[in-house]
Amino acid sequence: MIKNVFIFLSFLTLVSCGSQSENETINTTKKFSEVTAFNPQTGQPLTIDDLSTDLFTNDMDGEGGAILENFEQTNGISETGEVLKRAQDSLLFGWTPTGEYNSYISPQCHYEKLNRIIASETGGAQGLARSVQSWQQQCEEQLSRGHTNNIGILLQFDNVNYDLVRNDIKKLQFEFDNNEVVKGLLALKPGKRPLVIFQTGVFDDAKDGGVVRNYFMNLYDETPFSVLVLGSNTGVEYVKTNHNLTMGGFDEGRQIVKIAQMLSEDPLYKDRIEDIHVVGVSLGSNSALFSSLYNSYEPEGLSKIKSVLAFCPVVNLKPTMESVYKNTPRGIFYGILTNQVLQKVYNDVPGLSQLLRPSLFWTNQEIFPAITNLAVRSYNQKTRDIPWGMAPFQNTQISNIDGVWDFNNFISYAEQVTTPTLVVYAKDDPLVKPSFNSIDLSQSLSGWNSNIGVLSFDNGSHCAFNLGESWPTVSNLIRNYILKNSSYQSTSLQDVVLEPDIPQKSLRERQKITKYVFSVKAKQEAINVKVSVFDGDSIAVGNSRCRIYDNYNGPESCYQSYSYSFDIQKFSTVGVNTPQNDFEAQRLGRWLNTRASLVDQDGSLVLGGSRWPAGIKFHGQFDHSP
Repeated sequence: MIKNVFIFLSFLTLVSCGSQSENETINTTKKFSEVTAFNPQTGQPLTIDDLSTDLFTNDMDGEGGAILENFEQTNGISETGEVLKRAQDSLLFGWTPTGEYNSYISPQCHYEKLNRIIASETGGAQGLARSVQSWQQQCEEQLSRGHTNNIGILLQFDNVNYDLVRNDIKKLQFEFDNNEVVKGLLALKPGKRPLVIFQTGVFDDAKDGGVVRNYFMNLYDETPFSVLVLGSNTGVEYVKTNHNLTMGGFDEGRQIVKIAQMLSEDPLYKDRIEDIHVVGVSLGSNSALFSSLYNSYEPEGLSKIKSVLAFCPVVNLKPTMESVYKNTPRGIFYGILTNQVLQKVYNDVPGLSQLLRPSLFWTNQEIFPAITNLAVRSYNQKTRDIPWGMAPFQNTQISNIDGVWDFNNFISYAEQVTTPTLVVYAKDDPLVKPSFNSIDLSQSLSGWNSNIGVLSFDNGSHCAFNLGESWPTVSNLIRNYILKNSSYQSTSLQDVVLEPDIPQKSLRERQKITKYVFSVKAKQEAINVKVSVFDGDSIAVGNSRCRIYDNYNGPESCYQSYSYSFDIQKFSTVGVNTPQNDFEAQRLGRWLNTRASLVDQDGSLVLGGSRWPAGIKFHGQFDHSP
């Protein structure tokens, strides 16, 4: 029997983590995570002194080649300089997302088009992935413009500003029949909602951090969903609590399914949950994938998980681990990251001191056999002491490293999945190599399982899709994929068009609206919008006419902007009210840029046209906890 969920009703208090001990080899001043950008020459986490224009001509993998598009040849814009400036600002001041597009955007590449594609697709997750892939290929240049370097992307992603503690979050603790404990953070919205279980990646706890901040904004602030964040089995908190270190979805995927069952049956929560969905990142995606497998074997009517989203996933554990511990800059960085964790749990894991001699720093040649040995011990104990009771692995026993690898290779079991599952990866991922993960999975499917779809983006680095492919793209992909697989119905999801007093302006034939950005400020009774217009009759660089350029890829001299403000009280019917502080203002601004559209008198999106906005279309209501 699974034991009851223990709920800590105190509000969440988050504290910054202490720095790792300094030594002659590694000098760290902050807690690093797998989304910390590292120097492609040295493997060391980047500092402000490392930043230079030359740095951004290579990717973090150190395997050669600049990822940056050469805009200098087309319009005189130096993307390298823009990336360098953003990188410097991110390390010095952090980065506060606005929810806007990376650059100018056409109606064909706007999220409204993406949402229609998702809503109309009838071919399961695989058909959806193919349709979105076709759209992405047409729109990649617009979506990722200015954000095609995986170093610059991760610098922003990891240093994102978001005051997580301002949300009403509770600490939860789940205890299983083998006495293991998994900790989580629960943010519930009023009423009965879809619940998203978010599984963190390698070495991550259910605590504040770059990954949690980014995905919490997408999953909670910009959706009607409640969210449960789960710490990883490789996190310091889990290891210290359970005195073992293990890895992979074979075990963690089972925990996700059990937690879904616990919450669905708990009297405190069962009436607050419409249905349950799983989103994972990195190693947590391996667990998300295995949760889709376990869930597929639950008897009809008992399966709790309605969909799975796996971002930047580890699909096959063995080649991924072998690759990240190689003697490359990537391996050096991963060694630093692993040392950071092992130093903190050294005295908490029985047998670890026998596998690793006391040291201020261990090499990858020492780390890899030690952690794999610990994984074998953990899996052997778990599958031996209590028979493994979940299909398709009933009574499985794992006694050697080959078993650990075999039972954490999702590709071997993908054909058995019936839970809708969407895999999303970036081609420029520097840590989890797509070649033996997502690409291998896609090639193995060969069209035979419509329940699994694999979608690739050119840019996104490691899990930072909201930067590489524009914030509205990822926000709407997540929201609409989950809603497509949910039974949740509410009038708050319906489109509403409001018509504030927008001063009208006549545009010429060669003037086209190419972007708009909403913003709000704390305690100000206004919604602000800036509209950008491409003017083909303007003079560009070199005294040429702007008409020779594409509307969405011209020099800045080809664009004009117009700013307006509207009384915020006119939007109270869609849940929009005056923000009382900067946190609320930033959240509302992101929501507007991912969920509100400027439309003309016919209700059509104004992007790409010469008709001035006449109204604002809200895609659902602004919906959040104070």
